[in-house]
Amino acid sequence: PPQPPLPPPPPPAPPPPPAPRIARAIGTGYCREAGDVPNSFDTAQSCEAQAACFARCRAADVCVAFAWAADPLSPHGGCRDAGLPRCVLYRTTALQRAGATDAAARAYTCFAMQQPKPTPRSQPPVLRPPPPPPPPPSSPQ
Repeated sequence: PPQPPLPPPPPPAPPPPPAPRIARAIGTGYCREAGDVPNSFDTAQSCEAQAACFARCRAADVCVAFAWAADPLSPHGGCRDAGLPRCVLYRTTALQRAGATDAAARAYTCFAMQQPKPTPRSQPPVLRPPPPPPPPPSSPQ
């Protein structure tokens, strides 16, 4: 009797989602571009804790860096006068990256957003169909 056909192999698993971005401290001061274009970022500011500042930047694809000060020295945004920390998000759609700082704003630390380095993953086993059954013994004629 003929063997039933083997079922098709399962589809490959979808790739895992990208890992959440991480923040790397790059220096003291406001964030600046890593190139020849000076201070071309779009910025947004708020008075919030460092963890909240990081979370807002990580959630926005266009946010490439943030500067944060626990005790801002300037009155920008009213944070200093309210006794609150200050967060400045740096946004761009032109593929710029933060790679420098303006050390004049010494109360701030600039953090650049990055993808984490990939970790080696073990490959899933390759599934192969079972070998065909051996042919039946031949009968004498």
